Amino acid sequence: MWKIFINNELDVNQTFEALNIWKNLVYSKLNIKVKKYLAEKIVVYFDNKVLFKKDGSVHDMLMSALSQTEKDIEEMQSIFPDVKCFIIPEDKNSILITFNLPESKEYYPEEEFRFNLIQKNIDFNYEKIKQFKNKAWENLIFSLEITDLANSWINYTPSLEKRVELQTKYILLNKNFKNEELSLLEKINLEENITKTQNYKELYKKIEKIMPQIEDKLNIEWRDVVTQGDIPLINIKKKNQI
Repeated sequence: MWKIFINNELDVNQTFEALNIWKNLVYSKLNIKVKKYLAEKIVVYFDNKVLFKKDGSVHDMLMSALSQTEKDIEEMQSIFPDVKCFIIPEDKNSILITFNLPESKEYYPEEEFRFNLIQKNIDFNYEKIKQFKNKAWENLIFSLEITDLANSWINYTPSLEKRVELQTKYILLNKNFKNEELSLLEKINLEENITKTQNYKELYKKIEKIMPQIEDKLNIEWRDVVTQGDIPLINIKKKNQI
């Protein structure tokens, strides 16, 4: 959760310049990751509605898919929590403390920005957090609240092949999960092995034939929505904050 980095090379001005660039890079990477995740959710719901002719017109199907996705935002907040940093700047001895920075090293301010990780996965108590907050520059690096979820998700929709895969899984898992006799372990095993079943292979081939038409419907409808300036908002309801 918490990580501490130190820099023994840069002066205060250089430190802030480097960290501003780093923060923008982190935001950009997480923003794209969120858009891809959101786009997958939307196309699964939309494709399913078109397949089974639910909710009326194509426009209504898209609006319904967006509304359904909006209900998943709370789940997204646990997957993409706010990322913050606290900077304690000193010449050639600056400390950077991060909160919720992803574990992958591609997000770390090392090498290019010359910050070295000295501690990770620290569990600070409230008093400790309050203490370094009082002497540090606090910055919000990423939040779903400052991400424009409504607009450019369409640029990150999965490939045709991936959409067929997602839809096939969605249909089969929904059908099987309605079986109340299945234990949690059985459901997990089913999800992990669903692509190996004969039902999956047969349904995949059927959906594969019609998915190009569904993809065209989504692209045309979204273009019309943008042209009319009727882009629906995707609301974020904020939970706890640090």
